[in-house]
This record gives sequence, structure tokens and C-alpha cells, in this order.
Amino acid sequence: MSIDFKLSARNIGPHRTLISNQKIGCCKIGIFANNGSGKTFLSRMFRLVGESEFEPGKLNDLLTIDERSGRFSFELNNSQESGRSRTLGIDLTRDSSQPVVSNETGYIFHVFNSDYVRENIEGREYVPNANVEGYILGKGNIDLSKEKSEFLSLQGKQEDLVNKIKTTVDTQRKKLDVLGIRKNLGEYKSFSYENISNDFKIEEPLPFIRLKELHDDLKAMPDDLADVRALSLIPEFPDFSAINELLQTAYSRSNMAEEFIEKVKAKQSFIESGLKITDERICPFCEQPFSEQAAELIKKYNEYLKDEEAEVGRSCARHIKQLRSLKDNIEKSIAGMLRSSQDFDEKKKYIPSMKSDCFNESPAADLVTEYIETLCQLLSDKSNHIDKTDFDTSILQRQMQSFFSEFEGVRKENAKKIDLINGKINNAQDEKRALDRRLCSALFLEVRSSLADEIGDISSLSTEINSLQSEIETREAKVRVEKKKRVAESLVRFLDLFFAGKYRFDADQFHITFEGKVLGKRIASVLSDGEKSIVAFCHYLAETHKHLSTEEDYKKLFFIMDDPISSLDFHYVYAIAQVIRNIGRYFDLQGHPKFIVLTHNIEFMSILSRNKIVLQRFFLTPEVICRLNEHFIMPYEAHLRDIFAVARNGSQPKHTTSNSIRHVLETISRFDAPRVKLEDYFQGIEELQGNEFVYSLMHDGSHGMIRNERAYTSEMIQRGCEAVIHFIENKFKGQIAHITEN
Repeated sequence: MSIDFKLSARNIGPHRTLISNQKIGCCKIGIFANNGSGKTFLSRMFRLVGESEFEPGKLNDLLTIDERSGRFSFELNNSQESGRSRTLGIDLTRDSSQPVVSNETGYIFHVFNSDYVRENIEGREYVPNANVEGYILGKGNIDLSKEKSEFLSLQGKQEDLVNKIKTTVDTQRKKLDVLGIRKNLGEYKSFSYENISNDFKIEEPLPFIRLKELHDDLKAMPDDLADVRALSLIPEFPDFSAINELLQTAYSRSNMAEEFIEKVKAKQSFIESGLKITDERICPFCEQPFSEQAAELIKKYNEYLKDEEAEVGRSCARHIKQLRSLKDNIEKSIAGMLRSSQDFDEKKKYIPSMKSDCFNESPAADLVTEYIETLCQLLSDKSNHIDKTDFDTSILQRQMQSFFSEFEGVRKENAKKIDLINGKINNAQDEKRALDRRLCSALFLEVRSSLADEIGDISSLSTEINSLQSEIETREAKVRVEKKKRVAESLVRFLDLFFAGKYRFDADQFHITFEGKVLGKRIASVLSDGEKSIVAFCHYLAETHKHLSTEEDYKKLFFIMDDPISSLDFHYVYAIAQVIRNIGRYFDLQGHPKFIVLTHNIEFMSILSRNKIVLQRFFLTPEVICRLNEHFIMPYEAHLRDIFAVARNGSQPKHTTSNSIRHVLETISRFDAPRVKLEDYFQGIEELQGNEFVYSLMHDGSHGMIRNERAYTSEMIQRGCEAVIHFIENKFKGQIAHITEN
């Protein structure tokens, strides 16, 4: 089996540009790193996958100093999983409250590191967390292969239909792109698979093709298109009260001769004008003095014009003049409205939203002309018969009021349309945006209508899928177990495995006990530093069950373990290694378990490697992950083989034998008693105290100096090797068994 193992980190902790691409045979991976190489930062990135809440500033601490953003990616491509790429991507931005996590691996990452210990067990003073809720669903003894096969088939059909709709939506949406419609419009964003396939409310009466024609018209609008001309004001309505009073009042006729009166009336306005510019002595035209006869005539003119009959005539003439001027103004207003209507019709073709708008039709001008002429005739009659009062204008007044009311309403409505179209001409971008929204809506409706059958089929399939899934879940739920029970069982197992009865776990009280007594929070003061590390690791292993929902989820487990051997004695280190070896059996994992162990301890890496616990070994620096040379990580085993060969197999000592003795004893002391100096550790080994050569041999024989004669015989060195092998057989017999069996 060949797996592409890819891991990269940009601006994560010390990793500015970490890139690795390796071929591996399985997912039992060990990564060695010196202190400060950033291995813990890698484990922290995996831990982000399962977290949902983050303390302020926590994400900033994961970024390289002074960098604004960072990215972590992890990928496994298995040649046996056709077309399957398992990828994890995490993006960080400084001062953000959440990372952007895309986990397409299908794995459930369970991470052990110093952060886990601090947050989950150290903060609780090493009291296990009893707050475990939920169930893990099992399959029991039921065969659901047929139902699951049908379930997958239905899902496949549904996925095909979904892809068809998505492809259609993407293709049709390009029509909007061609028209230059902005993608940030709400209606454009709403044109999506989700809305197409659901009952998304949207309305548009016109079809897309018609709106596209309007779009083309708007696009053709000249940049310098002038406004539609405004309408003139409505002429002032006549003063009927004054006219009625004039017509319905009886006036006295003049006592002058009828013939004279008629003559004056025929040219009254001329006479009035002339009298205004004469001083009654000199003619304003010929500049000759008036004769007595002329002066007398002028006198009679003045007398008449001061008469009531003349005043009535003047009033009638004034009203007639005003009415005829009104008639002219109305005719001009109606003609102007007609011209504006023609201008409106010419320009509305560029404005899609006003294509169907038309001017309201004005009442006919001949009607008001007839009304005005009739009224003028009445006034003329009054002027000739001032004593008459039988002039009835009520019908005529209602007719004219009706005309003016209708004319005023028409003008107001048409004026609004002119203001509206002029506004749209001067703000064409707003009109275009409104039309773009309608185009999106119209195309949305057409596409949804064309996909009605597919949408209906998806809905039907969803009903079938949900029903079948419910049936499967109901039958699977018949066998389920509490997560808390699984966690408790694992704590019992792992505490007993590491402490062999010294500390136990009481599942009922959910506490660790010592000599049958519940320790409670006193446990933190009872445990040594190394024992605390073991309790923390046991807690981590037991809490694996909290992250799972079904038995199938166990197959998805991917363990990330960052230095689980901190402060541990030698025998605990081996116990940790054996737990990692058997982790698949503890959690009943199908196939090969998947894990990454990170460590800065080369001896622990050596144990994992030579016991074939990790099969893929790498060396981490801030810039690269490379293969770790097997000879680099297992010198202890080679030295131990050399000592055993001298002690038991008759091999002759070599100049390196004494150095091998020192290396083996230093390695064992580092694990068995890391805080004790080698000399003090040596003094506590009973098996070595009876040999007078080992202590001096491992010092003299492993330090460079000039010697004139041989200080030790081969027999002395052989006895020293035997003493060391005897000590290891008594305390760490598995070491000897390993080198003799392999």
C-alpha cells in the first residue's frame, strides 16, 4: 500500500514555510524533533479541528510573530482508495475569533499534548471529568446491508439530480454575466441552487426575453438625452361670482338720445382712450383748438361715460376680453400637453419601467370654446340690455367647472409622469440596477420552472432517504451504550495497566482511589509528577469515546500524541510504548490504527522504532520533515548487542566495548531515574557492585587518553559485560529478549 503523506505549515509558530511530501506504507507515524522545532504547534493545529470555543488571543499565539495570517494543511492520498483525497485545511487570521477549518479527511482527530493536560485534567487537579453525556450507537446483530445499499443508491440518484441542477444554474447564470449584471446584487446572489430547489418567494410578471429587450433599449439611450418639456400652468378659472352679479343685476339706462348712445357704444373703448389723453381744448392728433361743436361733443362723451350704463358696458367688455384670453390660453395649454405627450412617447422607449405608461388624454378644447363663447354672448346681450336680469348661467357654470376640474386632474397626473421620466433619464444607473434585479428574478423563475421535474424528484428522494435513514437508525439504536460507561471502563483498564492496582478507578463515584479510599482532589498532592503524567494519558485515552457517536466512528479515529512520556521513569516509558502498540486492540479498530507520535526524546523514538510500533520515522525542523535514519535512533540496541555478544557468545572485546557499557547504562539511567546522576545511579545497582571493573571500565574506556600499556584484560572486560547483562535481565528482561529474538 502506498500513501502520499503531505503536511505543510505557513506562518504557524516557528514554521514559516514548512512543506513535506512523503510516501508511506501505513499511518503509524513517529516524528522526532529537537526542542524549539515546533512539534507542539503541529499538534495544536490538529486540536483546532474538534474545538468550537476559543479564548481571546489564543489563535494569535499560534501565528508566527508579526504575521497576519497562517495556514496548516494535512493530506493523505491512499492508492487503494480510488479517487479519495483526505485533506485537512486550517486558516488563521490575527485577531479573529474562529479559525476557518475544512476537514475532508473523514477522520476524528484526538490530540494529546500539554494543552490538553492543562485544560482537561491539570485544571481539575487530576480528578477525571464525570460530565460525559450521550450514547454510542452500535449495529448489534442485525443485517442492514440491503437497506444501506438502497440508501446509498438513493443518495447517488439524488446527488446526480443535485449536480444537474447546479450545472444548469451555473450555465444559466452566465446569461446575467454577459449582460454585465453586478454579482453583489441581492437578486443575483439569490440565483442559487439552494433557492432554486426550495420554495424561495420571488415575483416578476415579464419573461426574461422581454426584459432583455428592455435592457437593450436602455443601453441604447443617448448620453445627452434631454428632459421631456414641462407643462404650462392651468389658466385661472373665471370669476363667476362677478359675472353672475353683473348679469343678474338690473341697471338704469341713460336718458341720452338712443342714437347717441348706440354711436358711443360702437366705439366706446376708442372714445375712452382718446379722452384719457386730451385736455378738452386741444386735439391730441391735429393739435388744433376744438370748435364749440367739438367741445360740446366731448362734454357729452364724458357725461355718458360717467353714466351707469357706460360702466356696465365697460364691465361686460372686460369680462369678454378675459374670457377670450382664457380660451386662447386653454388652447395653448392643450397644444403644449400634446407636444409633451409626443416627447414623452419618444423618450419612454429608453426607460424600461415606463414603456407602458401614456399621457392622460385632455378634454377637448372645442367644448370649453363653446362654453366661453356662450358666456361672452350673454355678456354682450347684457351690455345692450342692462336692465334685463333673466340670464341663467348655472348650467354653463357647472359645465365649465367640470371641464376645469378634469383638465386640472389630467395636467397633474401628466406632470407627475414627466417628473418621473425625467428623474429616470437623469439617473439611468438606478433604472439599470432596477432592471438588472428584474432580469435576475425573471431568469430565476424560468430556470426553476424548467427544473420542476428534477426538483420534485429530489424532494421525493429526500422523503425516501429520510424514511430509510430513520429505519436504519431505529434498528441500530436498539444496541447502544452510554459514553460515560465506556469512559469509565477505559479508565479502569488503563489505570490498572499502568499502576498494577496501586491506583484504581471507582466507576460509581467516578474518582480515583488509593488503598480503597476515594482521593478526590487530594490526588494532586498524592501523585508524583510522573504519575500525574500517566493519569493524564489514561484520561486522554478514556476520553476517546466522548468524540464518537456510532461504532463506525471508531474506524475514523486518528490519534495525535505529543510527548506522552514527560517526567516518566523507564518502566513507564515502556508501558506507554506498549499501550500505543496495542491502541487498535483497546478500541477495537478495524484495520490498521492511525496515529502520529511526536517526541523530542531520541531514546523514546528508538523504543518505538525498534519495537516496530511506529513504522514511518521522520525528523522535524522548522523548515522540513525528512526521513529519520534508523542507525541514528537505535544506537542503544547496537551497543546492547555488542555487550551481550561479549558476555554470552564468546565474542572478543573491542576498543568500543567499554563505550557501549557506558552508553547502555546512561540510557537506562535516563529512563529509570532521569533526575539521578549516572554515578549515583550506578551505586544503587546491586548487580554491578560485585564487579570491580565496570565503573572504571566505562569511564576509562570511553574517554580519549594516551595509554602505554593495556589496563584491562579481555577476561576482565567479559566479566564486566556479564554484570551489565545480568542487571538488565533482572530489571528489564524484555530488552534481552528483544535482541535475542531479532
